[in-house]
Amino acid sequence: MKIDITPLMNKRAEKADFEFGFDPASSEGGAILPEDVTVVAPVKVSGTVYDMNNCMSLKANVTVNYKTLCDRCLDEIEGTLEFEIEKTVSVDEAPEGFEDDPTYDDVVFVNESSLDIDAALTEEIALRLPPYHLCREDCPGLCPKCGKKRIEGGCTCKNEKEIDPRLKILQKLLDNFD
Repeated sequence: MKIDITPLMNKRAEKADFEFGFDPASSEGGAILPEDVTVVAPVKVSGTVYDMNNCMSLKANVTVNYKTLCDRCLDEIEGTLEFEIEKTVSVDEAPEGFEDDPTYDDVVFVNESSLDIDAALTEEIALRLPPYHLCREDCPGLCPKCGKKRIEGGCTCKNEKEIDPRLKILQKLLDNFD
C-alpha cells in the first residue's frame, strides 16, 4: 500500500494519517514469512507520518492474525501479534544495495511522493513472530516412538530410554558392574 505524503513534502501539512490492510504474501521486496505461518486476515496497519522540519518520521500500529502448528503436538493454533514500529522517512534517493546494509534498517525511502511500507512491514512481522508456538504451556507433545498425542493417552510404548546402538557395548559393561 502506498502512502501519499505529497502534503508533507510541500509543507502544507505537518502529519499524514493512514490506515489500511495488506496481505504479506503479495508484498514485494524480499522479506517472507516462515512457511508454517499463514496470515488469516489482512494485516491491519494504522499510523501517522510526521514532518519534523526536514526530517520525517513514521509511526504505525500493526495487528496480525495468523495460524500455525504447535511445535510439540502439531495441532493447529491461532495467534495474534500486535506491535508498533517507528521508521525514519528519507526523501533522498535510496542508495544502491541499501537492503543489505544494516544502517538502513530503520529507514523508509520516498518513491515519487509516496511511501511503500509493505516490504518493511512484512520483514517486521517475520522478525517479531515468536520463535516457537505452543497450543498451551504444558503441552506434552507426541510420543517419540509411536507418534500419538500424549494428551489423548492410549500410548502403549514403554518409558524406557532407548540406547544408541553404537553404545550398546558399553551397556554390557554397566550390566556386569551391577
